[in-house]
Amino acid sequence: MKNLILLFCLSFPAFLFAQDKIDPNQSKTMDTSENDKVLTFKEVKYPKNLKKDKIEARVISKFIINKEGGIENIQIVNKVEPEFAEEVIRVLSLMPKWSPGTQMGKPVNVVFTLPISFKLK
Repeated sequence: MKNLILLFCLSFPAFLFAQDKIDPNQSKTMDTSENDKVLTFKEVKYPKNLKKDKIEARVISKFIINKEGGIENIQIVNKVEPEFAEEVIRVLSLMPKWSPGTQMGKPVNVVFTLPISFKLK
């Protein structure tokens, strides 16, 4: 479980605040020190009509990280505009495999809840 939380903390924040339309294969490098660079990808696209209407939301998703590290059974827990829900499901479906949870040394399915905020600057 610690590995799962660490993986989330290190890899998911880059997805949360992307609001511009951008090529999913495009990346940018952010300097953290002289020798270390962090590669970030912007994957979340703010739904155009909701952006135009200045609608913001916090989408709470719940999903299973299976024994192989894949994400399945994605659900949206709270009531939000359908476009926000669709975007969260789309992005979570594209995520690479996670490190599966373990119990007594064996991989197990784990339920994970993840809030994602759509905020305009």
